[in-house]
Formats: sequence, structure tokens, C-alpha cells
Amino acid sequence: MSLIDKKTALMFAKFDGVFPIDWLERAKKEALCKFDSIGITASGFRSPKTLYINFTEENTMVGDYIYLMWTKADRKIPKATLELMMRREIDATKKSNNVNTLSQKILREIKQGIEERESRNMPVSCTDIPFIIDTKNNKVFIEATSDKNFDMLVGVFLKAFEVKIEQVNTESLAYPNQLADYTIKPSHAEVCPLNARNFMTWLWFKSEIVDGMNVYIKDFIELEDNQDVVDIKGSKTSVIKKADCANSVEAKMALLSGKKLKRANVYITLPEDQEMVFSGIMNADNLTFSSFEFPEGEEMGDEKAIERIESLLSFEKELIRLFACYQTDTKDIKHLEDSIRAWANDKANY
Repeated sequence: MSLIDKKTALMFAKFDGVFPIDWLERAKKEALCKFDSIGITASGFRSPKTLYINFTEENTMVGDYIYLMWTKADRKIPKATLELMMRREIDATKKSNNVNTLSQKILREIKQGIEERESRNMPVSCTDIPFIIDTKNNKVFIEATSDKNFDMLVGVFLKAFEVKIEQVNTESLAYPNQLADYTIKPSHAEVCPLNARNFMTWLWFKSEIVDGMNVYIKDFIELEDNQDVVDIKGSKTSVIKKADCANSVEAKMALLSGKKLKRANVYITLPEDQEMVFSGIMNADNLTFSSFEFPEGEEMGDEKAIERIESLLSFEKELIRLFACYQTDTKDIKHLEDSIRAWANDKANY
């Protein structure tokens, strides 16, 4: 987690049971090897605080929270350098064999040979996924947004800690059989209960019609539909980038065509403290945030990190509360659909 940097990525996860007491010793066993020992690729834990692989509680703890990072380290030949090396070797191979062309098999063998021979001379580049483990509340906060990275961490947690983590998204939050759909459907569109995008569209709707709502959207929205729904330009996706994007005619016309809100620049405040403003590009499909920003804090160093972690707990709690409000609204689905249609029509005809 970028506890010092202003912006970060954010994904929520949870786990059942008790986190192992010997987690530090387990992490040491899966630590990243020294850079000098890396052949072409390696992966393992590091300390985000120091980038060390020699773990201590001091460099892997922030208050009562575990703070680790999974690193994938590679020695890669830069693309331009690889292409230059291949050109030279291809020319030399053609000349030595007195031919004008080479088969695809030989070209692959040339590339593979260069990578095996030259990669070890390249500097190490790292891809890091920092995460925070709250063992008391069985929560994990991950600095990532992709399903691929999360799936990788699932395997890492199982192997290192024998703990199965589960992503927190609208699917995991939904009550059983509560996947109501309120798409504003053109006549040719089929019903497609996409609960995540329904929830985000509901946030947009509520942010404009409820006085004092603690959610607002500005600067960027993206609407999309999984059905064969296109706008007048023939696109299944509508992206609008301007300060008043959520209140624009283009946005409401896209909604009326059957599209739903997929991503948006969202600002959320805490009901109990309106000065606690969280913001970021929210992706409805997996409930992740990119360019996520914390409220301004007062602490420094580790105290600042602890303050941010505790604010994340409050932020996640508020997201869950908002989702529960959404589900309550969907109990009268006909009224909700009519209300959203009237709201969208109002803006489109403005």
C-alpha cells in the first residue's frame, strides 16, 4: 500500500479463521532471493518499508497491522535492444547459410537463444504488490486492481500462510437471490442482471437526487453494456471526460440506451465526518479503485500509516453500508426503475 504516496491502487479482500501466529517465519521461507542470485526470474516477499528480504517485526509491521509486499523480479532485455540483437543474428544466420529467408521455427530459436544468453546480463526490474493484513478483522487491503494480480496472491497466501483470501466485491456482498436488475432497456435488449454496475448506477442516481448524499461524481465516467446495445455512434462504451460529466446530456442518453455505469471518478465522504473525503476511479465490476486518494491527515511516519489503515477500515465499512442501502431500494424494483428512467429523461430533455 502506498502509505506515503498520495495516490494508490486499492482492492479489498477478506479471509476466514485465524491468521497463523508464525506468519513472520513463514514469510521468511518465501522471501525473495538476493538480486545477485536471480537468474532470469524470481518471486517472493519483501518488506515495503525497507525493501529488505531479511524480515523483522519492525520492518514488516505498522502498529498492529502486517505490512508485506510480493515481488516478481525479472531480468528482461528491453524490446528495442532485443530487436537489434535479433536483426544482427538473423543477418548473420542468413549469410552463413546463404539464404534470403528463415523459417518461423529458426526465428523462434534465435529469439529464445538470445533471451537465455543475454537476459542474465540485464538489470533486475521488479513488479511489486504491497498489502496490509488486519488479523483482528480478517481483512486484507491490496495495492492492485487487476484480477490477475489478485489470483496470484490467492496462491501466495495459500502456500505461505495456508489462508484462503476472497475478494470483497458486490458479488460477495450481495444477499442470496438479491441480484435485481434495473437496466433501462431498449426494446431489443435482453435482461442482464449485472449487480455491480447496477449498484454504481444507483450511486450516481442517488448522488443527484438526494440532498446531503455523501457521494458525488465528476471529471470522468464510463458507461458500458454487455448486450448488443450501441449508441448513435455505434459504440458499446460511452466515455465522458469533463467536470460536469455525470450531469451531462450525453451521459443520460447513454443510460437511456441501456448502458450502465462501469467506471467513474467518485468522491465519498464518511457520514460521521464530512471532512474525511476519499476519491478515486472506481471500477464497479470488481469494486477496485485506481488513483485512490486518502483524506488529508495530520500524522507523520508510522503514525500516518496507521491513520490511513484505520481510515481504510472506515471507508470499506461505508461502501458496505451504501451497498446495503442499494439492496433495500431494489426491493421495490418497479419504483426504482421508474424513478431512474424519469431522472434520466429529465436530464436528456434538459
